[in-house]
Amino acid sequence: MIFLQNGDPAKLIVINKTTNAIEREFVLPVKNPQSVHGHFRHARLTDAGTILVAHLDLGRVREYDATGKELWSMDVPGASGPRRH
Repeated sequence: MIFLQNGDPAKLIVINKTTNAIEREFVLPVKNPQSVHGHFRHARLTDAGTILVAHLDLGRVREYDATGKELWSMDVPGASGPRRH
């Protein structure tokens, strides 16, 4: 299960639904950390184990590895449900 936390700091958290253990947690970059509304839309765990995040405030979709390192990014203003095809 993936959670996006709008705030200062903004975070991505992955929780194992069976054990309720936090498997991943890292801070995500945002345009304005003090303005918590509208940082993100959705995030999606890919088959490769990476995470796609729709950064609403940045107008970008970014892909992160399990440690929070950005692997890929693309300008996509208004993106809401990122998917890899």
